[in-house]
Order: sequence, then structure tokens, then C-alpha cells
Amino acid sequence: MPCLALAVFLLAQSLGHADVAPSIARTAQVTGDDRPVHAIVDRLMGHGVLLANADETAWLVVTVRSEGSSLRVFLRDGDGRQAERVVSDANTATAVVESWLDVDLTQPLLDPAAGRDDVVGAPLSLSPGAPPAPDATPSAAESFGVAPAVTVVEPLAPIGSPASGAAFSAAAESGFAWDKSLWMGFSAGMSLERRGLRFGVVIRLASNVLGAPTPVYKGMLGGSLERTTADGLLTIAKPWQVGRTTITASLGAGTGSLRSAARMDMHDGKATVTGPRVETGLAASWPLHSGLRLECTGDLSIAPLAHRGVISDHKFDMPGEPVTRIRVGVGLRYQVQ
Repeated sequence: MPCLALAVFLLAQSLGHADVAPSIARTAQVTGDDRPVHAIVDRLMGHGVLLANADETAWLVVTVRSEGSSLRVFLRDGDGRQAERVVSDANTATAVVESWLDVDLTQPLLDPAAGRDDVVGAPLSLSPGAPPAPDATPSAAESFGVAPAVTVVEPLAPIGSPASGAAFSAAAESGFAWDKSLWMGFSAGMSLERRGLRFGVVIRLASNVLGAPTPVYKGMLGGSLERTTADGLLTIAKPWQVGRTTITASLGAGTGSLRSAARMDMHDGKATVTGPRVETGLAASWPLHSGLRLECTGDLSIAPLAHRGVISDHKFDMPGEPVTRIRVGVGLRYQVQ
């Protein structure tokens, strides 16, 4: 008899909500950064999801922010629930949105408030700090002594607050200059990402380890030559996500210096020249753990106003500055979460 009573009660509940379900219009409205929003909207439209215009009230409001190679998705629905998710790409973000729009057929049986017109059909309020009104009607699960299901909702950050997009990088580098000299060094950089572009600064230090030209001391060819460079550049880069790989193309401009130090017997000579630097490069990175990525880089550096002639300090005549240099590097990149 208790089982029969439960079956009759559940059947009555489902029949009582039969005329409500068709009136539930679970529409979505997607806003945020243009590139991921367009990709998500195209996928949702292709899956037949109802989308609301900017001037319409939607049951689910979704805001998408780009954070490096990831997307941060904020969700707030007409039932007062809200959450925040970090996903890898637009496909995953689309799946998250669709999971929120999927109507759970068992929900009306366990929670009568989920099928009431005054709750589901209520306009979505975006005023912060306004929780949904409590429902005093006991659910069917409570009537039969069954513990109700509890949904844990993550706190939602303010939609208007932009993601930091800050990243730090360091790499060991090797380069080959136009005068057939080999260079070794390292670089360190920092960048901020805004609207799909990275704006940053990078500092490079390198030493000539092989193939250094021979200096001339008072007309005599001989001795040793040590050369080091120090460059500082402002950069702009555009990343693309290809599966788990992030491909980045970059341009940079700044200034640099070449310091030459010659030595022959007991005689020393030093000279420093400075000038503008321009470079272009490509990088590929792969995730390691919690914002840390392995990054491989390659770039072409040009000194458009290089001092090509002999550099003299009144004792030594030292070779001029390399005009072009090709570099490759391997390092780590950390994206602030």
C-alpha cells in the first residue's frame, strides 16, 4: 500500500505539471570577449539552442572571458543558481552551457518549485546579493522522509571584472648570427593578455661562444675577442589554440647593445655600441600543470642601424655588430590563474 500511494502521488505530480512544461522557455544569452562568444554562439545555434538577443530576458546568462589559452565561463540562471568554470576551448564551453539548459525530467517529481510558473518563468535578476525567495512548500522527497539532493554552487565573480591574463616566461636560448658566430644566453619576459592579444616586455642577454672574429691590435691580427649583447623589447603577440598546443606569433621592437672586449698579450680594449632592435617570432607551448607550460621559441632579430664597420677604441680594431640573428629557445611559461 505505501508503494501504491507513492506511485499515485508521483503520477498526480507529473500530470499536474504537464501543462507547465511547454511554457518553460530556457533561452540563453552569451556575452563577453568577441572571438570565443562567436564560436560558442555558432555551436549553440548549430545544436538548435534558443538564443536571446541583447535586449531580451534570457533564462541563462553566460559571460565568457579569455584567459591565455583557456576560457573562464560565468553562468547565472533563472532559478538563482550561479557558477564559474574554467575550460580549455569553445567546444567545452558550449557543452557546459548546454548542460545547464538541459531540462531534467526527474526534477519536477522531486522538487515542485522547479515546475512552478512563478519560479521558472520569473525574469532573471542580475542585481548582486539578491538570493532567490525561499520556498515554503515541502517537496515530495521530504514528505516521504527522503533527504533532498543538495547542489553545491561555486561563488560567482563579478561579471564586469576582467581576467588578469598575466604571464611570466623564462627560456634558455641559442643563436646564430650573420657573421657565422654562435651565441648562447637566456631571456625573461612578462605579458598581459587583453582581447586575445598579449602585450609584454622581454629582456635578453647573450654571449658569443664560438666563431668570434679576430681583433686587430696596432695593425697586428691576433688576440681574443669576447662579445656580449643585452636587448630590451616591447612585444605584441597573437596566440591560437590547436588542441592542447598554443601557437603564438609575435612582433617586438626596442633597443640593444653590443659590448666587445679584446685582449692581446697584456693589452686590453673595450667598446660598446647601441641601436634599435626589431624581431619577429613563433612559439609553441604545451600545458604541464596548473598554469605552467613548456614553451619552445624561434625568432629572427634584426639590428636595422647596426654598426657594421670596424669598432675602434684607439688600440684595437674590433669587428662590427651582427645585423641579423636567428634564435631558438626552450623554457617555461606560467599563466596566472
